[in-house]
Amino acid sequence: MTFVSATGQGGEGFQGLPPFTGTGFAPTAKGLVPLWWVEPTRVPPGSELWRMHSRGHEEFLSVYANVASGWQPGQGEALPSDVCGRFTRWEGMPVPADTLDDGRIVLASYTPIDGAKLTERRLWARIIDANLVESPYTLKLTADVGEMPFQVVRRWNDGTRTVARLVYIGRDARRAEAAGLERMDVGVYETTVAVDQLKNLRGEELIPSQL
Repeated sequence: MTFVSATGQGGEGFQGLPPFTGTGFAPTAKGLVPLWWVEPTRVPPGSELWRMHSRGHEEFLSVYANVASGWQPGQGEALPSDVCGRFTRWEGMPVPADTLDDGRIVLASYTPIDGAKLTERRLWARIIDANLVESPYTLKLTADVGEMPFQVVRRWNDGTRTVARLVYIGRDARRAEAAGLERMDVGVYETTVAVDQLKNLRGEELIPSQL
């Protein structure tokens, strides 16, 4: 996962709405805490999801096993994105992949592959030694809609056309608000558009040393 310090002032870097300070820190009741922008990707295997209740107790909800098995216990049937996250090449084809704690690679395929088993998510999964595949990479697909930059994080067919889910990466909250983008969290804006509205589509394959 790639973290970028949320700093900005004088028209450079992040441009947020109050109480955003632009210093890379956020004020809390207990003092300042670091503030980061996390670039869109899949969460690492073993990530846990907890609910923090207002009365102070914590409730465990789920753990992300890996790209093939998803969140456990199973929550939803959404398949991994084919335009965002970690991938590798197996038999010449790019497939979603995760590196496990023991260093092995789990592959997730939408179609059957040799030696793979069908998971509860209806994906074909196979665990192999890391030396059997090319180095895993993170796919980052970006595009413009109008004059605004976005990262493409998912695509699907809605029955009449292919649409894409986009995360705004211009880092200007005022501009995002003015454009009517969906505010998902502080400083995080998204939208869904038809694929034919995308301009200047660009793809990067980032290897671990570049992250």
